[in-house]
Amino acid sequence: MLFLFTWEEKFLLQQKLNKWKEAFIQKYDSKDFYSFRSENFDTQMITSLLMGWGLFDEKKLILVYGLPKDSDKSNSLEQSKYESLEKILMNHMDYISSSDDIVIFVSYKPDKRGKLFKFIASKIKEGKIKEELFLQKNTRGLTTYIKNYLACDEITAKNILEKTGTDMQYIYNEISKLKILQDVGKIPKITLAEVEKYITNSNETDSFKLLDGMKSNKKSALEIIDKLKKNDEDIHRIMGLIHWHIRSVLLVVDQKIQWVDSSKTVASTLKLHPFVASKMLKAYNKEDIAPLLLLHKDLINLDYGIKSGQINKSFAYLELKKSILSY
Repeated sequence: MLFLFTWEEKFLLQQKLNKWKEAFIQKYDSKDFYSFRSENFDTQMITSLLMGWGLFDEKKLILVYGLPKDSDKSNSLEQSKYESLEKILMNHMDYISSSDDIVIFVSYKPDKRGKLFKFIASKIKEGKIKEELFLQKNTRGLTTYIKNYLACDEITAKNILEKTGTDMQYIYNEISKLKILQDVGKIPKITLAEVEKYITNSNETDSFKLLDGMKSNKKSALEIIDKLKKNDEDIHRIMGLIHWHIRSVLLVVDQKIQWVDSSKTVASTLKLHPFVASKMLKAYNKEDIAPLLLLHKDLINLDYGIKSGQINKSFAYLELKKSILSY
């Protein structure tokens, strides 16, 4: 049996892989589980396992990351290793897919132009390979995930999402804290007070609140800067977050100017998370471009001043605050 696990919601993808692995090891044996990534990729061993050349072979679960060719650098393979296995797979795919072993290829952002992807796509259509898609969830999907996990109401779930941002691993880590307290009866009903007490803002949401605060609530923005400084957050990382946010806002506003107002379309075009695209579409308009460009210029000058020694790093937070106040 051959499966393709694909698309960019890595947390959900890995969760399902972990469930399959646990179920397999319980039924069979851990020695029959194999996982290959770039760091332990062995073409000869993978070929041997896929072709069933072992003596007195037992049923196996084989995970191969980076197949078909993955555009995600965290899951990409060396070209020579990839090409050597690609030829073998294309020549023996029918045999591999009909074996009793469970073989799973994992590719987060498969290159649809590649020979192997096109070949696997044709086999999926023929029903010889099964495809599992793990798409990024939009706002509604993320809210539903939180509601189902915690059995809380929609307002609470949305409030949690405002603090966690869109990274599902981070969401899971944060709501697991509430789930434990809920299960032992310490908080039978999750309220906004518990969310405020136990859920920690992510860097992503801090960057949103920081930029939104610069626009509408300067005091709130300065408080976030003070909090990040207190946590010893590197000034360049903070400026990097703001830079990313400004760049994304400018691209989203450009889409709005072109009369593109669908968050799904904007997210797809700009490679943004649907939740992020939706928030930016609602929050920013054409008149926000000029002040954002001035702020961006201030950040570049501040970055240059620190790196060239003209601005002491210990005073950099004060300079950043000045930029925020003048935005």
